[in-house]
Amino acid sequence: MIALFFLLDPLVQTPYIRKVMAKIKLRFREEILSIIKGSNNPVSLKSIVKALARTRTDKTSANFEKIIANELRYLVRLKEIERGQGNLFRIRPARLTHKEKPPQRKHSHRFELDFNEDPISLQEVRASRSKRREQIKLTGKVTKNTRGFAFVSPENPPEHIKEDIFLNPEEAEDLFTGDIVEIELDNIKTEKGYNGRLLKILRRGIHRLVARYCKNSPYSPATAEVDSKDLSLEIVLQEDKAFKNLEDGSAILVEVLKIPKAGEPAKGKIISFIADSMNSVVDDPHIIYKHNLKETFPDEVIQEASSFSDHLKESDYNDRQDLRKLPFITIDGADARDFDDAVLCKKIENNHYKLYVAIADVAHYVRPGTAIDKEAYERGTSVYFPHRVLPMIPERLSNGLCSLVPNEDRLALVAEIEFDRLGRKIHQTVYEAVFKSHKRCIYEDLQRYFDFPLVNSQDYSAPVRESLNDLHELYLLLKNNRKSRGSVDLDLPEVKVKVNKESGDVESIIRVNRVDTHKMIEEFMIAANEAVTEFATQKKLDFIYRVHETPELDSVKKFFDVAKTLQVNLNAKWMESISPKLYQNIVHEIEKSATPKVLHFLLLRSMKQAYYSNKNLKHFGLASDFYTHFTSPIRRYPDLIAHRVLKAFLHKNKKEAKTIPGSIAQSIEEAAAHCSVRERLAAEAERELIKIKQVRFAEKHLGEEFVGTIVGMNPRGAYVEIDELNIEGFVPLDNFGRDIVFNEKTTSLSGKRTGTSYIMGQKINVQIVRTNPHQLQIELSIIEKNSVKKSERKTITKPGLPTKRDFWIPEDFES
Repeated sequence: MIALFFLLDPLVQTPYIRKVMAKIKLRFREEILSIIKGSNNPVSLKSIVKALARTRTDKTSANFEKIIANELRYLVRLKEIERGQGNLFRIRPARLTHKEKPPQRKHSHRFELDFNEDPISLQEVRASRSKRREQIKLTGKVTKNTRGFAFVSPENPPEHIKEDIFLNPEEAEDLFTGDIVEIELDNIKTEKGYNGRLLKILRRGIHRLVARYCKNSPYSPATAEVDSKDLSLEIVLQEDKAFKNLEDGSAILVEVLKIPKAGEPAKGKIISFIADSMNSVVDDPHIIYKHNLKETFPDEVIQEASSFSDHLKESDYNDRQDLRKLPFITIDGADARDFDDAVLCKKIENNHYKLYVAIADVAHYVRPGTAIDKEAYERGTSVYFPHRVLPMIPERLSNGLCSLVPNEDRLALVAEIEFDRLGRKIHQTVYEAVFKSHKRCIYEDLQRYFDFPLVNSQDYSAPVRESLNDLHELYLLLKNNRKSRGSVDLDLPEVKVKVNKESGDVESIIRVNRVDTHKMIEEFMIAANEAVTEFATQKKLDFIYRVHETPELDSVKKFFDVAKTLQVNLNAKWMESISPKLYQNIVHEIEKSATPKVLHFLLLRSMKQAYYSNKNLKHFGLASDFYTHFTSPIRRYPDLIAHRVLKAFLHKNKKEAKTIPGSIAQSIEEAAAHCSVRERLAAEAERELIKIKQVRFAEKHLGEEFVGTIVGMNPRGAYVEIDELNIEGFVPLDNFGRDIVFNEKTTSLSGKRTGTSYIMGQKINVQIVRTNPHQLQIELSIIEKNSVKKSERKTITKPGLPTKRDFWIPEDFES
């Protein structure tokens, strides 16, 4: 009977019927609430349906479950209940209203003062109290958790604040991931870090979202459900005749018109239809809109890029060195589309080497204040997805005029560096030039030439072969020199996801092992980056630097503890001086262990994140006193800034020097901070999309069993890499057994009574039991309890290589 009332057309309802229906609905909701309240644990929709069906005669109605689902959504919007992961419902915990007073804290320590005490001491105590209560205001970006709380990443935090600021669910209630907010925090650090209080929302980070369309019943408006790793949201949609025929479950693009507040749901409107369901086609737009990335360029930017001539003009050659006869080459991957660097090496007198690194002169085309420049600054970097790229500048430039394609005259900024016969740098200079690439080389093909030169020599002209041989000689010298000064070399292969461009389906996931030619071109890019930074320092230029600070002692200690658990006994005295040499010694020791690749990954995690700055704070990972990013102005805005600084100096143009950061940033300091934020956002988007594709790939293997390697642990369970599929999943803690607990000091799982343990690098048999692509979840289950007793730990087989996971991973050093 209740189903009939709920489905009755509102147009034919009389006031009396509506009044009766309202009472029925209210009683029905009260029954639902009583079921949820009566359970000690969160309950599912099916459990509620089953409980209600016991007392109802209309339980067989096809709409019965849908009616309950609609009422649950309504109760969530009213904030009577809340929905957690797995679509489980519970009563929403009581919140304090603004009229209620929170319980006063009981202080365990109070100041006790002697009345005969010197008054100055009393003043000092009061000053100390005042200092402890001092409030700090910060601006930062929000990362929201589906459980309601959030973290704020400060833009310019004080030196003593090294981590994100926590906002409890009450403070974060009206926030979305990506919002820019102003917060206030106590200058007192708790055990879990700093807590903040929301002052105001400065800028919304998310305006449009990819969501699942829920048609609902005739009496209830349609809604859109957003379910991702850090945002769970239901949006009530405006009626739109253009989308009245949408099927339930369709993927749509929604614009958020009103954010959810206490007692009020989020509201929005449909912008466009994307797909029939939340399938692989949705992954790209999901990431693009979630991270506020730009897929297309404004019309004025396209028009500006189209205005450039296809060929160089006579005036473009003026005041540039002509290097067109020199046998420059480019070295890139087979699927590369833009080529922004070319190299050349030749032996000169005294067996010295002269290295030329020619970088596309993007600054010649992208001038400060232009539409292209403004757009490039806002993007900050190109974003690379498995099967496409979101470029920083239009393809007319990135794949055309600025791309160093073979046999075409191109403008470049050249770093010319002289090394002695031992590979020690003795001189560098920078100048503008015109040149042409004589050969496009591909990593794997070039490696075959170096391995078997006589067999593969016919592919390269005599001048190119001579340069290649000199390049390889110099590479070996530079590599050894960098190693001798303490540069940390963690060679972790990357995972490459091959995706069908039309369907978005994953075709394969493979590991890309870098060959020597990869490392060779990276070595020359590092040399060029160091050379131009030292040149700028000698000339006392205001410059932009790539900074990588010294790791924290606590991070190093934690790594030592984990290494000890894995039978790697590192000398504790090494920690007395944290330097690149220390990390190099650690790398040398862990290469002897049974789990070198896992330890390499953990060592990488112990380091800090690199960023851009207007101050030269050096580069720890490369053990370099002078470092910037100079070699990729097509895809990184900081490189473009470095080019502008150098060109302004070469032209002796003080007016141009004042506009170096562009028309948006007022200083290099501001531009550096902005570029650091954009770089982190792009890296996060790239990693998240790859992870989604890995989950999609895991879906094809649900129920199958594999051998995996434990590559990470936390109090909730263990991360396990499935070697055969090159994906990573999570085994919940309770799957290991009730006796197993997490040991934070050693990063291991162990049983108090059984004496068994699970440690990093251990092989275990697992089954893929559950996946959720947009939650980035691959849940695994242990097939057999193959734990290791303490006496057996040395018999662990050598593990596979861990992949990049959800938490932050430092960049590999450094192209």
